[in-house]
Parts: sequence; structure tokens; C-alpha cells
Amino acid sequence: MSGKLRWLAILAACSSTVFLPAYGAPFLLLGAIIQPWARTTGRWLMWIGALFLSEIVVPYGPAVIVSLLRHPTGDSWIFSIFPLFVLSTVLVYSCDIALVIEAVKSKGIPWSRGKLDPAVWAAAAILSAWCAWEHRDIGYAYSHAGRFDVLVFALPFYAVIIAFDAALILHALKTRRTVVAA
Repeated sequence: MSGKLRWLAILAACSSTVFLPAYGAPFLLLGAIIQPWARTTGRWLMWIGALFLSEIVVPYGPAVIVSLLRHPTGDSWIFSIFPLFVLSTVLVYSCDIALVIEAVKSKGIPWSRGKLDPAVWAAAAILSAWCAWEHRDIGYAYSHAGRFDVLVFALPFYAVIIAFDAALILHALKTRRTVVAA
């Protein structure tokens, strides 16, 4: 993965703090920083972070920009952060496109073990804990308020987190079998 793409991911993650809550930003940032030392798992962490970040920025970024342009308010602080909304939206869209292009180019590259894979395992544990915590709230919203939309919206993200955890576990088992057999 190129250094330019990692810097784009870092800038996208840092600028996206204007969109609170930007859940994916820490994972995109961590993945971009450790990717040279955890090539495969760092890349995966970047993809997951970009997915979660896009969940917020892709629908709301253009909506916020258009809304502020159509209905300007008298608040000077809104116009002082308006360029950050535009910059963040452009950076996140650019990062998403660059990651998709990189994923297509890197298809078929074998898994490479990295020095910082334990950091990715820690991030996966945090994602799983977050998933379990959110599931409690989403279950409550569905059972008490009948918010089926919240449940449907969350399930694909849970599936991504579970797939990420499963891939890490399967790779660890395959690596262990290879080491034991040797």
C-alpha cells in the first residue's frame, strides 16, 4: 500500500472529527499508521475504519454542505467550520475510492504476517466489544420502540466485524498449524 494512500487515510480520519460521531476514524487512523508493519491486517483495519466512517460522512457530508449553502444562518462559527465539512467530505470520498482501487489491485496477494498484528487484534477486540455494547442498545430500540430500521441498518456492520474477527482467528489457526507442522 502506498504512502500517499496512507496519508490520505490519516487526513480523512483526522478531518472527519467534524462529523460526530465518526466511529470509523480511530480504526482508519490506526490501520493507516500501522499498515507498514502489519501489512494485511493493517489494510483490513483501514477498510473497516473507512466503511464505518463512510456510514456517517457519505450520507451526511453532502447533506450538510447543501443545507448550509441553501439556508445560511447568522452563526459565524458554522461558516468558520464549513470548509472543514467540505474538506472532510472530499477526503473521505477520495479515500474510499482509493481504497477500492487498491483492493482491486491487491487481489490475490497472500497474507503477510506483520510485527504489529497484536495491535490489530486489540482493535478487533475493541470493535467486538463496541458491537456487543451497541447490540444491547439496538435490541432495546427494536423491542421497545419498534425501530426495525435501526436493526436492519446495524446488521451489515455487525456482519463485517464478525467476518473480520473470523478472518483473524482462521489466519491464526492456519499460522499455528504451519508452525507446529514445521
